[in-house]
Amino acid sequence: MESEERLNTFAFNLYNEIIKNEDDNLVISPFSISTAMAMAYGGSDGETKNQMSKALCFDPDIDRFHKEFTGHVKKIEDMAGDDLDLNIANGMWAQYDYPFLKSYIETLEEYYGSVFHKVDFTGDREKIRKEINHWVEKKTNHKITELIRKGILIEDTRLVLVNAIYFLSNWLEEFDKELTHPGKFILEGNNRVEVQFMSKDTEFKYYEDEQAQVLEIPYSDESFSMLFFLPRENIAISDFEARFNAVMYEDYVSNLKQQKVKLLLPKFKMRFHTNLEQILIQMGMPLAFSDRADFSVMTDEDDLKIDRVIHQAFIEVDEKGTEAAAATAVTIIRKVSMPDDQIFFKADRPFNFIIKENKSNTIVFMGRVMNPAE
Repeated sequence: MESEERLNTFAFNLYNEIIKNEDDNLVISPFSISTAMAMAYGGSDGETKNQMSKALCFDPDIDRFHKEFTGHVKKIEDMAGDDLDLNIANGMWAQYDYPFLKSYIETLEEYYGSVFHKVDFTGDREKIRKEINHWVEKKTNHKITELIRKGILIEDTRLVLVNAIYFLSNWLEEFDKELTHPGKFILEGNNRVEVQFMSKDTEFKYYEDEQAQVLEIPYSDESFSMLFFLPRENIAISDFEARFNAVMYEDYVSNLKQQKVKLLLPKFKMRFHTNLEQILIQMGMPLAFSDRADFSVMTDEDDLKIDRVIHQAFIEVDEKGTEAAAATAVTIIRKVSMPDDQIFFKADRPFNFIIKENKSNTIVFMGRVMNPAE
């Protein structure tokens, strides 16, 4: 399985777990989560590594994994041209006197470009927390703030691995602000809220089947685009999401064709913050969070386990384009702690979205809009 297939399969697996307990607007960056978890995976061994490999859809051959995964990340970064900002950054904050293996630190520096910070988690943890949050805020153009909240870092924290990603691009063809107008968005339960709809009548890549209408809007450099998946009026978004997977996604993308479409799309802006420990455990990697965790590629001490996996994401879509950002932190602690002829795409009801890199179709952000007025 290619890197992009693995990443997209994990993206849908994770998304489907998250929505089991989430009914509202949602945005995540599976790409950011995979990258942060890749750095932790690089320190695992034995059955812990096997479980992480399966749950995260990572190649079980760790050396091949690092080369292929980070090679794919670099290709995605290289696809971003002058008209599109895509910044991906990795950092690690390690207990200064803890015996991390030099080989592990060098792997993160070589493959992930991870900046190494020595800190003392037994001392002023609030200062460390602010330092990490400031780093994340800076790397995400101030869109991700307070990633690590008070109380997350504890005396037994030994390592914090962080990925930050920032995306900013105008549409290839911007929406005319003069055509933006108020309209009703139909919520689940048939209630309605008034929102601002952007409008455009032109050619888009488009496909439809009995499940949904699918439309793609390219960004200015055409190497990235945003996809919208609008379930049919008689299909609840939860029923559509229950069937939506990586195979269906690839099928939709391959079937898109240029067609004349009248598009009405609500402007929206959202932010989402979640802890992923229980979800990753349910996805099949409980050992990494337990006292039987094996992170012997990180250290000879056999006393580390993952404590928290924290994720925060932001997206804003308007007439000019899209701004999106996300960050993921993995904290590692000592185990001793615990239509008609005219096609009409009117997104006036809950819909899903994906931002992808177009050459490999790798999903960078994904989510849904349940209520654009919130």
